[in-house]
Order: sequence, then structure tokens, then C-alpha cells
Amino acid sequence: MVANESLTRERGRAAIEIREVIEALMAGMLARAADFRTSGGRPQIPERIAMMHAQQYRPWAEYLAGRPERAALSRESQLIAAAPGQAGRCPPALELAIDVVFDGRSLIDCERARGWRKHGTAAKLLTYALAVYADQAGWERNRAEMAGFEAWWGRRAARASRRGDQARSR
Repeated sequence: MVANESLTRERGRAAIEIREVIEALMAGMLARAADFRTSGGRPQIPERIAMMHAQQYRPWAEYLAGRPERAALSRESQLIAAAPGQAGRCPPALELAIDVVFDGRSLIDCERARGWRKHGTAAKLLTYALAVYADQAGWERNRAEMAGFEAWWGRRAARASRRGDQARSR
């Protein structure tokens, strides 16, 4: 997606870091304290991944999972969203990012699996998730784009909720 310019280089870098951290989590590397050694003053890869996990991956996942109060985002520790009610409440973006970045699923497969009729929803979610990571890491500043997405996602969720309420009342 970076090659066809659907994603910026920074968002591609975010995807690579997310994959590295998840691979380490799956391998159990972050559970072994003995792995976090330095050799000649230079950190080895497990320490680098542990730092990425603690400083970037975990706050990113907390934010997208809907717990922004636990996520210390950006160097200034400010919340990204403009509206506190919508702040970081997009767990599908987290799930989709993991499906695409780690599991290698295509965006179309992700849309089909979730029953989304409009093509492009998965791409918007992935772009948003990677924009949050890149913003939090300090590589890009995407606050307006992210606030716009969060407003769109909030409207979409409200419409879905109203449709569900109408269907239950029949």
C-alpha cells in the first residue's frame, strides 16, 4: 500500500512495527525478562521490541480499544480526538489492523467477514489505525484527519444503533 501511495511511508513504518511487536508477543519474548540484556552497551532486539511495545504499541491499542484514559498518546500526552465522547472508541480499527498487518488478510476479506456492504470501510479503518500509531510515535501529525474519521465513525455507529432500535421495536 505504501508502493501505490495508499499509505504514507510513516504509516508503512507503523505497520512494520506493529507486526514486529505482535510477533514478539506471540513468541512470548516479552514475557522473559532474561531476554532484555544489552551487549557492550548496545540494546539487543528484544529490548528494542519491548520499548516499542511499552511506548507505542500498548498506548495505540489502548486508545483504539476504547480506553483513551489509559493511553498516553503523543509526546505531550494529549488525547487525539476532538470530542471526548468519541475518543478512541473504534475497536474494529484495532481488530482490522491486526488482521491485515499480522495475519496478512486482504481488506476485501475483512469486509466480507464483517458483513460490510460498502467497499472501502476496511481501508478507512486501516488508514485510521496506522495514522493513530504514526501520530503517537511523532512521525506525523494527523489530528484533523483522525478527528474527521472519528466523527464519521460516530455517525455511522449512531445510524447502525438507530436501525437496530427500529428493528427491535417492530
